[in-house]
Amino acid sequence: MRCPECGALAVPHRVTESNRCVRCGWIEFLGTQTVLPDDDQGDLFATKGMVRKTDPQTSHEAARVVAPHVGKTVELILSVYRRRGPMSARKAERLPEFSSYGFSTIRRRITDLHRSGQLEECGIDHDGRAPATIYRVTAEAHR
Repeated sequence: MRCPECGALAVPHRVTESNRCVRCGWIEFLGTQTVLPDDDQGDLFATKGMVRKTDPQTSHEAARVVAPHVGKTVELILSVYRRRGPMSARKAERLPEFSSYGFSTIRRRITDLHRSGQLEECGIDHDGRAPATIYRVTAEAHR
């Protein structure tokens, strides 16, 4: 999906159930059809679902630090898939481009991209201990 404000890629944000522009911060909350510019109110919802109320304060602080970078991570994943072609999430997370990311971060974003229709299943990888789905960029997300 493209941002109606600036034309950049608007990526799914699984936690807030929204689409968010990676460039200008425009937000579309799914289901409610509410569209807000990225301001303090938008940041209020940015960590929803990332932490529980009962989690320690350090977890809440970590979620606030990570939330703004989710869009950049998703854009990087799409860029890698466009450049390298189809691969499983397992193979993607082992690439040098993602070496600085924590365990399962890339897999989670790939799942988000698949759910949003920007990546699609195109095969099964049998090279590991268990079969893994191979994903490719959809025609819509290839633009």
